[in-house]
Amino acid sequence: MTTALLTRLRPSAWSVLIGLVAAAAVASGVHSGLVLRDQHRETSGRAAAVAAASTEVAGLISVSQKTTAAEINQLKAGATADFASELGEQSVALRRALQAQKVTSTGSVASAGVVAWEPSRARVLVAAVGEVANRRSTTTTPRAYRLRVDLRHVDGRWLVSDMEFVA
Repeated sequence: MTTALLTRLRPSAWSVLIGLVAAAAVASGVHSGLVLRDQHRETSGRAAAVAAASTEVAGLISVSQKTTAAEINQLKAGATADFASELGEQSVALRRALQAQKVTSTGSVASAGVVAWEPSRARVLVAAVGEVANRRSTTTTPRAYRLRVDLRHVDGRWLVSDMEFVA
């Protein structure tokens, strides 16, 4: 081979530089795509955890003397096995107290937000408002509730694993 032919076959410094820049651009694009995907997953996970916590709190504070076993079972369906067991154990006494005092409580979630999040667990603080009536009063009494709700991500669903009223 002649020197002229070898010179034509060797890549120039510009060709190498352009190849490196193109490879860096592709790598940067892939990295950005992966970061965006992870951010979307986290945002979706947080929103789903807030929705699950809000649903459980609304169900818990909207009870009455007519609360049925089906409504209790619906609350249990949104809970982990351990927490569902606790709800089941307390539901008989709760229903008795609601009936004895002729309680009617309605409520809704005013706001909720994630205070701790991992892909498999979350902690949500929920502020709720409601009104309670019972046999001792002819008028309803406004109530404000704040709850800390711990959730676990189980089989694609956010389930309540613990719930506590907080000041």
